[in-house]
Amino acid sequence: MRKKDRTTGEHFKIFQEEAWYWIQRFGLKGWRFHFEHGDQSEEGYAGYNYNVAGRVAVINLSKDWKDNEVIEAQLRRSAFHEVIHILLARLRWLAVERAVGIGDVDEEIETIIRTLENAVWEPEQERKCHRQG
Repeated sequence: MRKKDRTTGEHFKIFQEEAWYWIQRFGLKGWRFHFEHGDQSEEGYAGYNYNVAGRVAVINLSKDWKDNEVIEAQLRRSAFHEVIHILLARLRWLAVERAVGIGDVDEEIETIIRTLENAVWEPEQERKCHRQG
């Protein structure tokens, strides 16, 4: 019998599909993504690692959910959560760079806002307009 707190290959497939949905939705086309299924995080369901300069990200689904039952909703939420970390990766990188000026940070904030406008706001407006029309 399978333990309910261990992720399977099918869980990993769902996790990847959800992550790819949000990667596409947020238009993170400038990144190369890799996925791993392993014992990544002591605390969480999933994790990430990235190289901002190389625009490479690794998103990991943990096999061991530490006595928490694996459910599809949490798999999907975890995938979304890790993609948001990548969306914000450059802003985090800028925050820790000592030679970065406020203009660089403001530029990255604007990039994130435009990304969210294009990925979230515009589709919602289209949906609302179609409903009214």
